[in-house]
Amino acid sequence: MIYRYRALALLACLALTPISGGLALGGEADVVIEEDFEGGLPGDVGVVSQSNGRIEIVDDGSGGNQVLSLTQAEGNQGAWVWFPQEFDLGEQRVEIEFDLFLGRGTSAVPADGAAVIFQFDNDLQAFGNIGGDLGVGNLRGAGGSYEYIALGFDIWDNGAGDRETHCDGRHGAQATCDVEVIQNQASPHLATPPAVGDQPDFISSAAVYGSPDVNTHTGQETFDPDDLIHVSIIFDAGVMRVRMRGGWTDLPQRGGEFFEEDIVLDYVTQSFPERQSNIGFAATTGGANAWQWIDNLVVREGSTRVVRQPEPPLAEGGINCASRRVNATNEIGFSFLADRPFGAEISREGDVEDDLIVTTSSFGRISRGADNTSVNLRPIDLSNLEGAAINTSRLFINDAWSAAGVEYRAHVVPGRYDVHLFWSESSHEAANSLGQGTKLYSVYLNEEKVLCNWSVAAAAGIGSGDPRTACAAALDKAVARAFELDVNALEEEEYGILRIYVEDLGNNAGLNALAFRRTGNATGADAGGELECIEKDPGEEPPGTLFEDTFDDLLDNECPPGMVCNSNNFTPRVLGGRLRITDDTVGSTAATAIYEETVNVCDYKLVAEFDLFLANPDGTEAADGAAFFLREGSDTTALGPGGGGLGLPVGGAGFAVEFDTWSNGTCCNEPSGFNTPDRFTHIGIQSSGIISEVNHVQYNPDLRPIEFGGTGWPNFFDPTGVNVQIEYDAGHITVTLAGITAEGDDFGPEVVCEADLVPVFGSVATIGFAGGTGGRTHHTDIDNVFIDAAEGDPGADNAVTEAIDRARRLWRDSRGELYINCGGPLLACSATQNPAPEMVGAKITGDRVVWLGDEAARGSLLPAENEFFTVSPLPNSDGSNTGLQVAATNMGFWNARGTTPGVNDDDRIFHTERWADQEYHIPVDNGEYEVTLYFANSYSGTSGTGARFFHVIIEGAQQDGFEHCDLSSDLGFQGRPNPVFGFDNLYDPVGHAEMLYSSDPCNFAECDDNGVIVEDDPDLDRILAARECGNAAAAALRYTLAIDDGDLTIALTEPDPAAGEPVSPDPSPKISGISVRRTDVAPPPPEVCGNGLDDDEDGAADCDDTDCAGEADCQAPAGPTFVRGDANSDGAINLTDGVVPLLFLFSGGAAPTCADAADTNDTGNVEITDAIIIFSWLFTGGAAPAAPSPLSPGYSAEECAADPTKDGLGCELPSPVCQ
Repeated sequence: MIYRYRALALLACLALTPISGGLALGGEADVVIEEDFEGGLPGDVGVVSQSNGRIEIVDDGSGGNQVLSLTQAEGNQGAWVWFPQEFDLGEQRVEIEFDLFLGRGTSAVPADGAAVIFQFDNDLQAFGNIGGDLGVGNLRGAGGSYEYIALGFDIWDNGAGDRETHCDGRHGAQATCDVEVIQNQASPHLATPPAVGDQPDFISSAAVYGSPDVNTHTGQETFDPDDLIHVSIIFDAGVMRVRMRGGWTDLPQRGGEFFEEDIVLDYVTQSFPERQSNIGFAATTGGANAWQWIDNLVVREGSTRVVRQPEPPLAEGGINCASRRVNATNEIGFSFLADRPFGAEISREGDVEDDLIVTTSSFGRISRGADNTSVNLRPIDLSNLEGAAINTSRLFINDAWSAAGVEYRAHVVPGRYDVHLFWSESSHEAANSLGQGTKLYSVYLNEEKVLCNWSVAAAAGIGSGDPRTACAAALDKAVARAFELDVNALEEEEYGILRIYVEDLGNNAGLNALAFRRTGNATGADAGGELECIEKDPGEEPPGTLFEDTFDDLLDNECPPGMVCNSNNFTPRVLGGRLRITDDTVGSTAATAIYEETVNVCDYKLVAEFDLFLANPDGTEAADGAAFFLREGSDTTALGPGGGGLGLPVGGAGFAVEFDTWSNGTCCNEPSGFNTPDRFTHIGIQSSGIISEVNHVQYNPDLRPIEFGGTGWPNFFDPTGVNVQIEYDAGHITVTLAGITAEGDDFGPEVVCEADLVPVFGSVATIGFAGGTGGRTHHTDIDNVFIDAAEGDPGADNAVTEAIDRARRLWRDSRGELYINCGGPLLACSATQNPAPEMVGAKITGDRVVWLGDEAARGSLLPAENEFFTVSPLPNSDGSNTGLQVAATNMGFWNARGTTPGVNDDDRIFHTERWADQEYHIPVDNGEYEVTLYFANSYSGTSGTGARFFHVIIEGAQQDGFEHCDLSSDLGFQGRPNPVFGFDNLYDPVGHAEMLYSSDPCNFAECDDNGVIVEDDPDLDRILAARECGNAAAAALRYTLAIDDGDLTIALTEPDPAAGEPVSPDPSPKISGISVRRTDVAPPPPEVCGNGLDDDEDGAADCDDTDCAGEADCQAPAGPTFVRGDANSDGAINLTDGVVPLLFLFSGGAAPTCADAADTNDTGNVEITDAIIIFSWLFTGGAAPAAPSPLSPGYSAEECAADPTKDGLGCELPSPVCQ
């Protein structure tokens, strides 16, 4: 025991004597925590455990030293210990040191690891995920939105998807990883850590020291504290340093060396919340286990030794969001820095252990707690950006996006600034099937809103960002907006703040690049430039009560008539005269109850009133909550994620009012929850059902229970319930509550919150209730529902009506062509005749046509019928009937091979499918036809060749002649026999696509992004089945046939094992699209743009025909329209228009109301020559002003046009003739 006594002697002196090369200790640092655990577990700590986890004070195996044991060599353990002392990590210097032991348990390879954590809410019962997340993943149930900083000590490699740290496998294939910084991450092992270090080998050091399990002792254990790993951490004003000493680099018998003290890592942290922090420790295990303990904890706090100084204020700058530096000065006039956080370290002088001066950035991104990056490697159309070329294109590879808004900030020299913002949209979610922009932003420069309800995709396509315009949205096309504004100096400062904020309006905010440049002194004028706000007029009063439900006369356990009840677990139902949405006995639930009758909130207001009852019979923490929601469209089967997602359907225009009992963290503007110190139900208003969506509410701090510092708040768990009234009008939502407080007093009726969100522009929307539970549960009941609203008006949706009419004319009246998007919505704009041309031997994709939607009759045993076709379910081979089914595929993430995603909507056809045995009947005129069937597979459960095959039956004839590979790929095997090989009457879409797209068909050679695993086997059959060339790929079959009975039939049926056919692993046939084209009629001529005729007989002429979309005459104006010469925008050109620029230039007169109109020679400046041109044209017969030129002084609206030159002048007030 000589080593143990030496350790205790050292510890006794530790607080008084700095250790050479260790922490920079001194008189100014006060000891706040000093604990060796010899007296047991301190009584004031918070202890939390999950699964088999527990916190224990145990002997370390030496027989004379007590340690804090976090895991005890058992599987599935998670344990947390929190110390109540609080620290200021942002302003003070905090020094931590402790001994660390991570050693073998009973499994062959030890796992998972431990972490020291600082959290900022004094929650001594906080916990996170066990297993590979080291106890910090999903900390406090916040899904990555909760702010914390931790240092992780990892001893398990989580496999190919593990991006956390390097793991060397010296103690087994998955053991011993680097030490890592973890800050604000939802799942650490799925994120690249911001800093890592190469520390002593945890497992070897523990093996040399000795295990707490005396049954494993061999007599070689040293129990020498020098063989333990000693960790020292400094936090000082955002600078973090980690030192380690002791332990071994490997087992001594394998050549390991003693680890001398060294700096393991340095890190400049992300900004901390302006709150005190608590220190805690966590350790976890999974299927494998370990002994994990700490000892000799010392924490000090003192004055900072770091001076942070910002760089000087800027007069110009640019950032390439989420990407690297780009110099595009010669193309678009700006150079862009690589992305960086605001306040990030630029340079340092000195050392954190003595005195350190850190220079920080005055320009960068402000973290909002949910910051992300996306990558788009597809080509970008730069035609909207004058001068743009290869360097500019690099701005559109990455973008910065967030579910909580994207914000950049700069300290700038005061003055007038030009600000340029750049975007391109690559996600299919940015445009709907009608070609309307659906990903909307509002943009603020400082406090001035310059864009609102604005679609990047629409602006890229037609110049205007109006999301209501059908067939406008363009993906992978760059767009920029330029603005100007004053930035004034802050009080007693020599700089001002330029804030650029892209607000998330329900579908994630994004930005590709930004740039600014000082143009002169501040003018006192408001923000100007390419402003665009898409507003909506207030709605009319609703005509009456559309829904009235008391649920009193309904039987228990039934879904109320007139509603559709959906769930993944507990289905909403009537119980005791109320509608129950979630049940206290059922966890992990997502549920919705949606009215079948739709409503029109585009033209009318809506008022919803109901009583809400929450109950928690099991007495545990209540979670997660419920919501009332409105969602554009008519989908009554929508269902979102459970738990914190509250079952709310994801995506789509609309709003939700949530009644939430659980806080998802600081990202989401949620003031309370039963997992926080403020244990009460809060209200939130969201613009869509996304779990990380910020609540758009300015909370009144008085509206909370008296117990938590407020003036009173309804108790949602009171048996009398809470009365809720929700009013919606043109995007403005108001919530009024009335109930009983926890103190038994009356509350309300009182308006408790309101918000302005994106208006719903469609005239058809669904309304309903949603709820979610997770690991915690409660009852949610709804009663006494009264909703004043107007009925939905499908006929008012001109985009849908016009698209169907175009499809009707194309099929009935002209070309004899019909296109069906099986299992999916109407595709109105840019899907083509040949969405997978390579599959059918076509040279081009062909014209853009309307693909009809085919979503009806989900699960029904009855046929689904419309004017174009009927689809009917067929019996399965065993006589059962699955009914009609539709499903979404993963193609929205993977892009179907063989299509051109981003260029048109062809890829979108493969985002959905109709599955099960089925038959289509299509009424046709007798004649000759070409029929094409489209398929794709992206479902990983049955991916790969030989995983799904079925019969294809055309006009009652079973098709044959299908070829198959003799083997099917299988990870880790040489390739197994393909069950469908030799059956040429069964079709395998994946095998078909493999033969077309693979460079080595049936040997499963590598395709782009296919992740082939070669290892030592030269045969490339060792490939993940989900990554075959034939998966996530478009497949097609094309047939020609004659119809003489007026009915074209297409059927898909599963194999028949009773007839000797193989069993398909996935027996359900699936189809994504059908096209039918009559071939015995002469094809129409191509469209001639501008002649007033519908030349190609597709129901649209000239600019109304998508074939003419690229013509210059068909382009919407890119900005305000005007006529040169009308400098004062009064609708006529006269002497005054020449005088206005002269007064502006030489006498301090007001600026022209339309600077572009005053710039008569289009030089980009207003100058004396502009006045001379006006006078000369008016009085001496001189040349007319430049285009758009007037034909006469009293010009007409037809002469108005946008500025053909992008010069930055703009037209703040166009004339009434041009508006």
